[in-house]
Amino acid sequence: FIQYKEQIFDALQMASSKPMDTWNVSGITLAAKYSPAEFFKKHSASSKMVSPELLGSLAAIAGSSSQNTVLILNTLVESPVSADSKRTILDQLTQGIHYSGTTAGAIGSIQKLEKSGDLAIISSLASLRKKLQLPASQEFLTYSREALKKVVDKSLPDSIRFKQMSLLALLPYKAKSEVLFQCLDNTEPVKLQEAA
Repeated sequence: FIQYKEQIFDALQMASSKPMDTWNVSGITLAAKYSPAEFFKKHSASSKMVSPELLGSLAAIAGSSSQNTVLILNTLVESPVSADSKRTILDQLTQGIHYSGTTAGAIGSIQKLEKSGDLAIISSLASLRKKLQLPASQEFLTYSREALKKVVDKSLPDSIRFKQMSLLALLPYKAKSEVLFQCLDNTEPVKLQEAA
């Protein structure tokens, strides 16, 4: 594989520029399984159509090694993909991690991604930190404390209150139990009750 890696990557890049469906994503991911993080970097830097689904699939199998995890995170910092795509990629990377312990090289990239201020990304990074046995970030803790107030603030639109709920998921039960019980009140929107 190593001897022909660049040719394989070029062929995979050409294949990924075609219309994509689940089977194409699976096939390309399988073909890149020996260097998923390297192909992730190559595909995300492509000037052609980047497939967030393919990036997520590559991230999921890249989580099998700490070296691949670091490369995925470093690439995501510079990647032009949307915040929603980054969140999905981070979630899939987190699910794919099958080693224990921290990844020292990942901390810098995690902190840069947390500076985005995007609640969904910060929430996904909190899950990743937990999986890597890293402490929660100051950004996550700050936004979580604010979320405890915003979730029960009936003057805010329901969509904002619902979005804040994702930040509560990783808080200890003791810290969020009172807020969750308030959200279960039958005067609250059904979607918020379900989330609680």
